[in-house]
Amino acid sequence: MFYMDINFPELLRSLRLKKNLTQQQLADRVFVDRSSLAHWELGRRTPDAVTISRLSRCLDADVSELLNIAAKDSLLEPKGPESPGSRSNDDTPNAIVVDPDTKQLLRSVSVLSENIPEFSVSGFLRASEAVNYARTVPVVIAFCEISLKEKNGMELCRDLLDVNSRTNVIFLTDSPDYSLNAWKTKASGFILKPLSSLEIQKQMRKLRHPLS
Repeated sequence: MFYMDINFPELLRSLRLKKNLTQQQLADRVFVDRSSLAHWELGRRTPDAVTISRLSRCLDADVSELLNIAAKDSLLEPKGPESPGSRSNDDTPNAIVVDPDTKQLLRSVSVLSENIPEFSVSGFLRASEAVNYARTVPVVIAFCEISLKEKNGMELCRDLLDVNSRTNVIFLTDSPDYSLNAWKTKASGFILKPLSSLEIQKQMRKLRHPLS
């Protein structure tokens, strides 16, 4: 299918409506907050290439076409290794959540979106996806489950800090047994699940790299 005279925001909204999905439903499927999706459809921001790939799968659209439309609109441009991989029309900071449990991930994205509305929040089931995202989009805060399928959270923390040494990594876990090893890393904090408003606000006040 080819989309000629249509821009990326219009195309995204058209594909979503064709699937009879609300913004919230599509946001949940790609593990982002609903406000991010709303901004994409209004042309205020654009998803990165990793998220566009997710959108293509959810909307049964060709990923190359979506990327090409975004590029044509000058929403996505080739960048150097130090630069973001996507363009935003504002300075919205980015936060990510990494958790292999789908239900926990959706809940964490929702709670974070409510408590840090100034952030664009994205979720990832796999550590590798999170690292790839961080290589193209500057991540200010990363909430990482310690027990992951590919590698543990401590390894993910090191990978994220290798990409950007000023990322604030906050560990999430069901067990306090990991706390000692977690504090041996350069992480900013440690939260016992479930993620709560109180814990989020507490961690935001003591970030290793405070927001300017």
